[in-house]
Amino acid sequence: MVGGGYIAVEMAGILNGLGSDCHFFFRGDTVLRRGFDPNVISELMKALEQHGPNLYPNHSPTEVNRDSDSGTLTVTFEHGKKDSKDLVTKSGFDCVLLAVGRRPKTGSLNLSAAGVQLGRKGYIEVDRFENTSTPGVYAIGDATTSGYELTPVSVRDHFASKTNLNDWPTRWLTFLSLRTFATCYQGGNSFRSTLSGPLVWWRTSRPT
Repeated sequence: MVGGGYIAVEMAGILNGLGSDCHFFFRGDTVLRRGFDPNVISELMKALEQHGPNLYPNHSPTEVNRDSDSGTLTVTFEHGKKDSKDLVTKSGFDCVLLAVGRRPKTGSLNLSAAGVQLGRKGYIEVDRFENTSTPGVYAIGDATTSGYELTPVSVRDHFASKTNLNDWPTRWLTFLSLRTFATCYQGGNSFRSTLSGPLVWWRTSRPT
């Protein structure tokens, strides 16, 4: 398994749990380096080290080759920190699964013809009410600059947009991980210890 995001973590955990001899390579010191609560990352790394899969931090893949006789795969990695990297090879793999990131496929939409502005890496620029740079054109989901590339966020984007299209644009989303919420509000009378999953809620305000 090669990658460091939540999909790579999920797949490595599933494969390891099913009994595969799973080896997990990621380019940083930890997984989930961007946008996730540091406490969650710390606890997750402890769990991965205890239960598996086999962990290989600071490994960035450069090449994959298949042995013509055995059919197994050999992967070459850059290993180490920025100023001190060397090439290492790991061999004997039946399968290499890559979860190394994604980019929105917005290039074929010709959005510039409608005046819709694209941001970094082709993401559609939107404000907190899902408005693009062109009045009357809206965008929701993972292809926008609205936030986390997570299914619950996209689903709630849909509900917020539905309200905004039929009324004043009064809804936008605030997203926190459960661990962040528990850390900030533990001991509060309204907090339920049985909560699970990400917390997504509306924030409302009349536009000015």
